[in-house]
Amino acid sequence: MRRKRSVRGLCVLALAFCVLALPEMAAALPLCDLTGDASFTPVHPQATDIIGFNVTLSAVYSGPPQQILSKATIGPGPQATLDVVVTTDATPFGDYEFAAATIQGPIARGRGTIGRAAVGEYAVTVIVRRYNALSRKLDEPCSRKPSRFLVYPDDGLAPVVEYFHPLLDHYFMTQNGAEIAALDAGAHAGWQRTGQSFLAYRPRQTDFQLPGVQRFYGSPSAGLDSHFFTIDYADQFALTYGALASAWALETDNAFEIGRPDQDGHCAAGQIRVYRLWNRRVDSNHRYTINPAIKAQMIERGYVAEGYGPNVVDMCALVRPPH
Repeated sequence: MRRKRSVRGLCVLALAFCVLALPEMAAALPLCDLTGDASFTPVHPQATDIIGFNVTLSAVYSGPPQQILSKATIGPGPQATLDVVVTTDATPFGDYEFAAATIQGPIARGRGTIGRAAVGEYAVTVIVRRYNALSRKLDEPCSRKPSRFLVYPDDGLAPVVEYFHPLLDHYFMTQNGAEIAALDAGAHAGWQRTGQSFLAYRPRQTDFQLPGVQRFYGSPSAGLDSHFFTIDYADQFALTYGALASAWALETDNAFEIGRPDQDGHCAAGQIRVYRLWNRRVDSNHRYTINPAIKAQMIERGYVAEGYGPNVVDMCALVRPPH
């Protein structure tokens, strides 16, 4: 399947005029559906990691500069509380962390540190409050948000292994252990390892913080007999609901979990570029590689690079930190 280079952008909501009044005024926070939404770093924490959090504050305060303070508490048991306070006076909150807000249009984010936690799943309560420096009172204009984070027993990474079928001139890749064993044992004649692979998280290892790769199978009756892997929304819609839906069947919505590049093709820290090359034939087949030299070789053979930014990047594989 061919796709055009596209620009991933966020729809800009009509929130530009939604700002809070001065903090000494008791105006309610708008957009409480967003306020208190939490995310955690790293996306796959282990017991040895320092776990951080981000909490959404869905409006920018006008008036004097605001400080965003945070405090995380673990326990009792497998639960945690994230307490975020917005104020012009941090004096009463000496045991809180100071977190400078990252302003993104009408969205601000409070940041903090949870620290290390034992392996397991933690139920989280997120509290966002304001401190009025004149009245010396705290108010809580939005309801508390439930969230959760998981601490995993291992790093969750496994190689996505590439195979090639010379007669079909098709490439295939899989992270599934049973499929790898079957292919290596010759259960599917003609397939052989290329020696290429890249790292990705196993399914359900990032608690939905990284996208699951959808894997489709192209029907032989449509002249395909090929697999296609994508995290692209347009691809997924076209193969599920569009004109190509009759030729392609979804095999899994989570073959593995991997990073998504930004609209300029940049990968986040700890991730490397994955290139996607299309053979431009009726029997549509793609090759996925992290090797720029292989990308160049495939283009010389007539393949087309598909992705984002000047380097035409499709996904972002993970890198295992050195020990």
